[in-house]
Amino acid sequence: MGLADITLEDQVFADDGDLAVGGIRLIRPDHLIAWFEGHGEEELRPANIEWARHGKVRVDPETLSPELRMHLESARNGEIRKVAQMTEPLPGPEMDPTPVPDAGQAAVPL
Repeated sequence: MGLADITLEDQVFADDGDLAVGGIRLIRPDHLIAWFEGHGEEELRPANIEWARHGKVRVDPETLSPELRMHLESARNGEIRKVAQMTEPLPGPEMDPTPVPDAGQAAVPL
């Protein structure tokens, strides 16, 4: 894959349909520098990129360093856990032990 279709701040993806895992920070004729969330900067060569279009860059995880692959996998698992946690009911007033003042009362004792 050539680097000509990639622009600064394009989003980086590890899988189709996933959330972005980073962004392009620097473009050179033979490589890119991408920032990966929670990991930092990493150099990408054309061999690391599956495709680039419409402001999105899809990396081939199999060509990345073992450390970055592990990080991307754990980050993806963390996103799945966070989504599952968000589907749990939010605490309502019956679960909050803090008393709520009536409309006619001051929130702070005077």
